[in-house]
Amino acid sequence: SLGDAVTSGEIARPDVILWPENSVDIDPFQSPASAAAITQAASAVGVPILVGAVIDDPEDANYRANVTILWDPVDGPQEVYVKQRLVPFGEFIPLRQLIAERVERLDRIPRDFAPGEEPGLFTVAGTTIGNVICFEVAYDSSLAQVMEGGAEVLTVQTNNSTWQQSFSSGQPVLGAPGTGTMGKLTAGAYESSNVDLTGELVSLMTSQRNYQANAKTISSADKMTQVLFNSF
Repeated sequence: SLGDAVTSGEIARPDVILWPENSVDIDPFQSPASAAAITQAASAVGVPILVGAVIDDPEDANYRANVTILWDPVDGPQEVYVKQRLVPFGEFIPLRQLIAERVERLDRIPRDFAPGEEPGLFTVAGTTIGNVICFEVAYDSSLAQVMEGGAEVLTVQTNNSTWQQSFSSGQPVLGAPGTGTMGKLTAGAYESSNVDLTGELVSLMTSQRNYQANAKTISSADKMTQVLFNSF
């Protein structure tokens, strides 16, 4: 483990450890076991951890929050950054009240995530770290916000999917990426979620009208062919 390698002198002790987005999906503010596990990991190396977590919104239980927590090995959780730029149809459903009754699959995402309002700035070992989470890296304004706030180092936490347990879930298999049978994590949220929704809807309507026009043309051609055959 990293803690053993640092203790043995195999590698130098880092100033901070960065965990991925949603590396903890059991709310450590509500689960003592989850909090204890994070503290144990931080204590093993003796430095703070920037923990990616999904928590219940402390201001409204109907929402969740995608956050980064600065976790001290002695004092536990310190500052918390709440992701500001959320992924549409991933972390929130646009116009939920309008379309949820018509699209049953949206029941799989029963709660939206709530966006934060403050930039992700943390001070660790005398250095100001500017942190953004996954999809936010697509927005220049998100990066500019932390740099204008005095960030000397920029970090980006990411994952590729956020999963929810269901009756179809199998047994979890735990391990570090790239070890044993585990694959490596390559984020696709930046490419697949950076979508112009208005342009996509216009393109969809255009394609639908073209399909309807082609279908009418084929129908007319079929009728003409049938009349031709009937004339013999």
